[in-house]
Amino acid sequence: MDPLLLYYGKGILPGQFTDPQAPADVVPVDIVVNTMVGAMAKHGNRRDLELNVYHVSSSVINPINFQEIFEFACDYFTSSPLKDSAGQEVKVEAMKYFGSMENFSACIEDAIAERMGLSGLGASSDPKRFHKLQIVHRRKVDSLIRMAKIYEAYAFYQAWFQNENTQKLMKEMSTEELKTFTVDLKSIDWKNYFINIHIPGLRRHVLKERM
Repeated sequence: MDPLLLYYGKGILPGQFTDPQAPADVVPVDIVVNTMVGAMAKHGNRRDLELNVYHVSSSVINPINFQEIFEFACDYFTSSPLKDSAGQEVKVEAMKYFGSMENFSACIEDAIAERMGLSGLGASSDPKRFHKLQIVHRRKVDSLIRMAKIYEAYAFYQAWFQNENTQKLMKEMSTEELKTFTVDLKSIDWKNYFINIHIPGLRRHVLKERM
């Protein structure tokens, strides 16, 4: 979901081809790793061939959907906006949601054209610049449409995953182990996570901003 968040913050993605109520099933990667460590500690020395499956999932125990994620992103980028190439703060609006690729594509076409200043520029005024902007516009639109098609399988997915085995694993871990290897997704405050941890982390480590 990180490209979606960054494109949204940059003002390039004002709409999304998704069911806003679909479960996003977000899981911070450190919890995945900690669960793997806990499972290895439990099963590493056993010689039987029993198969044990541990779902590290939030959709049942602490659900969050796409609409909530983009609401948190909107709150964040409104109070801490990104800057464009000219150094101007990018203003974001509430994310729009589309159930058809046709409507999503039309939204993206118009939004990028407006952002590039293409919509108000006639071909007769500066043909070379107009043609160059058209090429860049088409490239950006095609890239976002391609990404939307990749995400489609997840953006409309309605499955919820139980993590009963992971819950049982937690009960077998000591208090000290749980402090060192946190695996409890239920304790996460998603608003705090996205606004104070995840998105600032993207800016620092992906965009390489000095925070």
